[in-house]
Amino acid sequence: GDIDIWEFVVWYSAFSFSEAVVLSKGAQDTRAIAREHHLSVMDVERYKRAFEKYDLDKSGLIEFSEFEGILNDLLKVPANGEIPQSRLMQLWRGADTDGSGEIDFGEFVRFYMKFFDDRTGENFDPFSDYYRSIRKV
Repeated sequence: GDIDIWEFVVWYSAFSFSEAVVLSKGAQDTRAIAREHHLSVMDVERYKRAFEKYDLDKSGLIEFSEFEGILNDLLKVPANGEIPQSRLMQLWRGADTDGSGEIDFGEFVRFYMKFFDDRTGENFDPFSDYYRSIRKV
């Protein structure tokens, strides 16, 4: 039906700044992940750029071969070096929390925060943290 100007003004004042009205689906998803993990939108956008960098086939998912590249890059593994397969598989199982065989962006954020979170500006060693998490001293 028809609405008059006052009905429109009331609707507009109530919903004009709603995320569903002013943000794209991607921006809404980014904000949802930020809220879920208590991150700033800027941090999630930075993680998204990293995710897209490593998603070589642009499928929106990280496959195991891409995951291996992520670890080699982030851990600065020399060209002639490699991460032991058992460690790769353990890290993969920790990242692929739903067991789908692929890592979606939400899983990537959780994994990245756990092992490579650099938001504090402090120096950190992901492998020391990793070993600390599996072998309590």
